[in-house]
Amino acid sequence: MMTRPDTRVPGLLPCTAAVVLLLTGCADGSGPVITESATSSSPEQTPPPPADPAAWADERFGAFEEVVFEGTSSERLELPDQVRDAGAMVLDVVYEDGGEELMLFTLDADERFSEVLLDTFLPITGDDEGSFSGQALSVGEAALLAVEADGAWSVTLRPASSAPELPGAGSGHGVFLYSGPGGDVGVRGTGAEGGLAVQEVGGQATVPSRAAFLQFEELEGGGSLAPGPSLVHVTHNGDWSLVLP
Repeated sequence: MMTRPDTRVPGLLPCTAAVVLLLTGCADGSGPVITESATSSSPEQTPPPPADPAAWADERFGAFEEVVFEGTSSERLELPDQVRDAGAMVLDVVYEDGGEELMLFTLDADERFSEVLLDTFLPITGDDEGSFSGQALSVGEAALLAVEADGAWSVTLRPASSAPELPGAGSGHGVFLYSGPGGDVGVRGTGAEGGLAVQEVGGQATVPSRAAFLQFEELEGGGSLAPGPSLVHVTHNGDWSLVLP
């Protein structure tokens, strides 16, 4: 009769650890004590809910009371301290009966140029450079708001948190809050002459980034949005629609 070979390794205690169980107590001969393994399954972690975009905007950019400016000619307007301290502002703009284009731009405390916010000479704003109704967005340092116009105009400054949630369709120029997951976005417009632009400001960005853009006479295209919360500025001289991620 064949004898089964001895496969034991000298010096190895007769106690082994299983994959999912921890065995203890073998050394004193009392037998193993089975304890729960760290590899046992644990409850699935629920991802946190998305941040409230309005609360994020107040924390990120700051809040202030609404400010209204009106006029009929070119002016340089000093921004109130609470607006100057904010990192962004939404501008509701109305321009009527102008013989020339309306231009809005910001200046810093030393009256150096900061950024152009609106120029109705550009086809993207519409067919009549002497009139406009829509929104503009300012991000970054601004101490003065410059208005160049020869018609009746009004500009209402509002905090970023006042913007509504980004819809799937709209018209003209609008500023919105986005709280989605980010990803590919489809864009379509009806105002072929002016093209269409979608810009986004999220995280710690101090300037808007291009999310999507249609060249003149393009009616359909695509781009990409970063995960929210963020500010999104859509500019177009007609109706538009977005296929959001």
